[in-house]
Amino acid sequence: MKKSVEYSLEANDLAQRFRYIELQIDIFKELSTTYNLIHDFENAALFQNRYIKLKDSIYSGDLIKNLASIQTNFEQRENLKTINLINENIKLKDEQLQRQRLQYLFIVLVTILIVLLATVLIWANRKQHRHNAALSEANRVIEEQNKELTKTNEELDHRVQEKTRDLFLTNESLTEVNEELDNFIYRTSHDIRGPLVTLKGVCNVAMLDVKDDLALDYMRRLDVTAGKLNSILTRLLFVNQINHAELVAVEINFKTIIEGVINKERSQPLPSNFSIEYDVSPSVKLISDRELVEVILENLIENAIKSYNTSDRISPFVKIRIRKSGPETNIYSS
Repeated sequence: MKKSVEYSLEANDLAQRFRYIELQIDIFKELSTTYNLIHDFENAALFQNRYIKLKDSIYSGDLIKNLASIQTNFEQRENLKTINLINENIKLKDEQLQRQRLQYLFIVLVTILIVLLATVLIWANRKQHRHNAALSEANRVIEEQNKELTKTNEELDHRVQEKTRDLFLTNESLTEVNEELDNFIYRTSHDIRGPLVTLKGVCNVAMLDVKDDLALDYMRRLDVTAGKLNSILTRLLFVNQINHAELVAVEINFKTIIEGVINKERSQPLPSNFSIEYDVSPSVKLISDRELVEVILENLIENAIKSYNTSDRISPFVKIRIRKSGPETNIYSS
C-alpha cells in the first residue's frame, strides 16, 4: 500500500507540473481511498478536501447536473443491461427446463422401450425354448425312424442279395434250358429233315411214274407241303443260329429279296386271278443283317398270301410297298 501511495504522489507531482487538473482529481480521490484503507485518516481527510476543492473549482452546477444526468443514464443503461441479462438468464433457464423435460421424456421413452424389448426377449426366449424342445423331440423321432430305416434297409439288402442269388441261379438254369432247347431244336430239325427229304424225293419219283391226274395233283400238293415243312425247319435252324451268330450289317437290296420270296410262293397252288405286286422306292436305303430282313419279309409276304379273300366276287392280290417316311423306313404289305 505504501508503494501505491508513493506512486500516486509521484503521479500527482507530474500532473501538477503539466497541469492535468482532471488527472489530479482522480489522484486525490485514489489517495483518499488508499489512506482510508491503511487507516491514515488524517491524510485521507486532507486529500478528500483537496479532491472536493479541486473538483468544485473546476465543475459548475450545470456540469454537475449534466454529470448527474449522464450518471443516471448510465445507471439506467446498466439497469437495462442487468434486466436484459436477467431476462436472458430466465430464457436460458426456461430453455434448460425445456431440455430437461425433453431429457426426462426421452429417458421415459427409452425406459419404456427397454421394458418392451426385455418383454419381447423374454417371450422370444420362451418361444425358442419351446421350439428347441419340439426340435429335440423331432430329432429323437427322426433318429428312431433312421434306426428303423437302417434296419429295414439291412433287411432289404439281405432280401435283395437273396433275390439276386436266386436270379443268378435262375439265369443259370434258364441258360442251361436254352442251351438244351437249342440242342433239341437242332437235333430234331436234322432228325426230321432226313425223312422229309426222303418224302420229297419219293414224291418227285412218284410224279414221274404216276400217270393219273388226280394222283399227280395229290403228289404235287404233298411235295409243296414237304417243301413248306422244309422251309419251316430251315427258318427254325436259322433262328437257332441267330442266337449264337454275329450279325453282319450290309446294305439291303429289297428287290432281290422280294423277288426271291415271290418266286418261292408262286410254286404253291394259288388262284389263277391272284396277283402279287411290289414297289420299292429308290430313296430307301437300309443297313442291316440280310438274313434277318429276308426272314421278316418272307413272313410278312407269306402271311399276306395266306390271308387272301377266297370269295369268287373279289380278285385276290398282294401289294408290297416300301417307302421312306421321315428318318425311318416303313415297310407295308397288303
